Amino acid sequence: MIKTTLKSIRDSLNDNFLRNNVIFFIGSMSVAFLNYLYYPVMTRLVDLETFGEIQTLISILTQITVVTSVFGIVAVNITSHDKDDSKKALVSKIEKVSIIFMLAIFFLLVILSPSLKENLQFASISPFFILAILLPLSAIFAFRVAYLQGQHEFKSLSIANLIFALLKLLLGVLAVITLASTFRAMIGILIAQTLAIAYALKKTIARLPLFKLDLRKIRASRLKLLDRELVKELKYGSFIFLILFSVTIFYTFDIIVIKKFFSPTEAGLYSGIATVSRIIFFANMSVSGVLLPSVKITNSKSENHKLLLKSLIIMSIISLPILLVFALFPEQILSLLIGHKYTAFASLLPYLSVSVILASFINLLFYYFIALRKYTIIIPAIAGLMGILLLSYLSHTTINIVVYNFIIVNFIIAFALILFLFDAKKVKARFKHGATNHA
Repeated sequence: MIKTTLKSIRDSLNDNFLRNNVIFFIGSMSVAFLNYLYYPVMTRLVDLETFGEIQTLISILTQITVVTSVFGIVAVNITSHDKDDSKKALVSKIEKVSIIFMLAIFFLLVILSPSLKENLQFASISPFFILAILLPLSAIFAFRVAYLQGQHEFKSLSIANLIFALLKLLLGVLAVITLASTFRAMIGILIAQTLAIAYALKKTIARLPLFKLDLRKIRASRLKLLDRELVKELKYGSFIFLILFSVTIFYTFDIIVIKKFFSPTEAGLYSGIATVSRIIFFANMSVSGVLLPSVKITNSKSENHKLLLKSLIIMSIISLPILLVFALFPEQILSLLIGHKYTAFASLLPYLSVSVILASFINLLFYYFIALRKYTIIIPAIAGLMGILLLSYLSHTTINIVVYNFIIVNFIIAFALILFLFDAKKVKARFKHGATNHA
């Protein structure tokens, strides 16, 4: 019995997929711990309104930087299949397009800042300028860590993310401890991002040099930049953008809905609960991150399904115990993590956790289909996006109703993706056949 157990352990350690999951999981959980330590610390240093503003800005940043994640996933897909560096020039071009795109959004955000300040009930416009600066920097960082991921260098990837998370915490505390403000908190994030980029560049620049960005030459060289192979990858990137943007909306847009339709105090309280529930999503990010470069079009269907099944098992082991604890002890968890004042909304924690677990499941399946370039999953992604936006606009009389809207849409999309997993055409044919027989 003992020999069998030891053999199983040795076999597991020799499984590259599981070993990479362990490395990336440990790194991701360390990053998640530091990221979430940031929030309970900040809740004790700033007032509810300021915390609500910080969380709203982070949600906006997460949604906009889906673009950088898209380019990163394209890079992961290329580098994980390119063992002899024959497509290094293509990867470099994709990074260039990514940064140029984020610079365009930078200028757009600066222009829209006054309107955003008014509509989202912010006290000052200055935090939006820091948010704008973060966009091109996030493109560089996201692309470099994506390159490490594609090369299966999960240790260096984890260290880069750890540097950002740790410095964000330390610098955030130093920034607001003397004068609590949203602007100073964002300055802390900006400095942390810059230093994390320095490490990521150190690990990748020898193999993937950083190009020189000359804005005067961009227009003149656009035809050379957008060659046929790059256009093909950018089309793939557009597909990924729609998918990842919908996932991001599924687990972050609720904060913006609450900030828009409810008071700043209610938005601040809700932001705290939402932050705790998202522990589940970010704890599962490592699973999706390892699955993406492991699933390949060249693999057999059964090989890919086995990898997906392993990922689902790992995700269940992570998610279900957390959900159970959040459901049984919501007030105690909130008091411990972010402070007693947030327990007024403690009843929301189990429901938000269910919504986040569904979003995690959707994210995993989306990553699986992205790796296989299954473009048909755009249908449930767009349907879910429209469903969230429509329900949020039409039905938001109470905070509970907003949460229920997200649970309903996430459940429907998760179910739809299961159908796609078993081949949507076959499912549709069987359904029609059953309906014909019934008639």
